[in-house]
Amino acid sequence: MGKIADLLAAKSYLKPISWDRPTSKEDPEDLRIRNLLSESHNSDIRTAILGFCSDEGVRRNGGRTGAARAPDSIRKHWLKMVSKNSAYMKTVWDAGNIICTGDVENDQKNLGEVVQILLENNIKPVILGGGHETAFGHALGYKKYDDPISVINIDAHLDVRPLKNGNAHSGSPFRQMIEHPEIDIEHYGVIGAQKSAVAIHHKRWVEENASGKVLFRDDEDENLDYWESLIGKPIYLSIDMDVIDQSQAPGVSAPCADGLTTREVLEIIGWLKENCDIRSADIVECNPEFDRDEQTQKLAARLLWELIP
Repeated sequence: MGKIADLLAAKSYLKPISWDRPTSKEDPEDLRIRNLLSESHNSDIRTAILGFCSDEGVRRNGGRTGAARAPDSIRKHWLKMVSKNSAYMKTVWDAGNIICTGDVENDQKNLGEVVQILLENNIKPVILGGGHETAFGHALGYKKYDDPISVINIDAHLDVRPLKNGNAHSGSPFRQMIEHPEIDIEHYGVIGAQKSAVAIHHKRWVEENASGKVLFRDDEDENLDYWESLIGKPIYLSIDMDVIDQSQAPGVSAPCADGLTTREVLEIIGWLKENCDIRSADIVECNPEFDRDEQTQKLAARLLWELIP
């Protein structure tokens, strides 16, 4: 792990994160994640947390900015939680935040470089966004990756819009990664999409260009064959907080009036963990600027807790 830490420390755009370490006064029978999380010199790192503090892509897409603050606020709540697997948590390392400049394309490139280093060393990246422009930077880490990857996006939207005046944004990341000549996307699936928010043309584009499948929020069909087709696949999982109903997740860039429930999203994550090989994941579009009692930030932390064994 020392070699990985040194490689990442050389990246001037990656800012290390520090948090309050345990004190001798803390109850050893009531340890929290912050008590267990690995130091960077641990040689047995299996998962790395990485923040991408960008919401310029949301602004370009006409959404509500504020998601750039989310990575640290999600961490704050997650670190207070009790670990369900203390032994595994000692193999989890917080690699820090990408220092985002507002140059979305360059920031995405920097994120991709870090993700690539982690993947090449068999470390699972879990990325905290930021807007959904996070996803394309994340996907750049899969350039020249050995295996084709299936991308599962739990989202109210498809995010396959064209670039705007040649510029990337929070609505374009999955089109960008599908069209990228060095990223081998075997399949792109969207779970929780809203019929009222998805253009038929975009749905057709997903089906024709990425062997894609769109599971709408209000479909009666249970799509059992689709779920079975995912079993055993290596996947990159993206979770957009706006897929959750705004009564439970008000602090997002684009609130959803009839979204999935928290329980439904947790069940989907649980099924994917049990049946697929999640190589990497991200949680995006949590927006502290519009949150209520930090409700959405706490919920994003709960999803992060669910993702890590």
